[in-house]
Amino acid sequence: TFKILEFMAGKPDLVIGNYTEGNLVASMARKLGITQVAVTHALEKTKYEDSNVKWKELDPKYHFSCQFMADTVTMKAADFIISSTYQEIARRFALIALHKHELEQNSNQNKI
Repeated sequence: TFKILEFMAGKPDLVIGNYTEGNLVASMARKLGITQVAVTHALEKTKYEDSNVKWKELDPKYHFSCQFMADTVTMKAADFIISSTYQEIARRFALIALHKHELEQNSNQNKI
């Protein structure tokens, strides 16, 4: 973080992240005490055909669970979220709730 501030010759007013990786980098805003903006899009897994149905099968290849967790962490950390449409925001939170439930179920099954 200090190297970034040195490179930028000062502290920015805000940090904007885009997509999963960009939003993770933008989460350094907390450490700097500045505003974090997350630009969100549909969960990455929706770009892959049948990924909702084949989550477990495709996760080793596309790492949906890692992307999902990173998206969840950065959305919670952001001061505000920019999204294309109301439908995209609503769909995103619905998917997060659904997959959170699925992850909890899988976690509970692994404990048995």
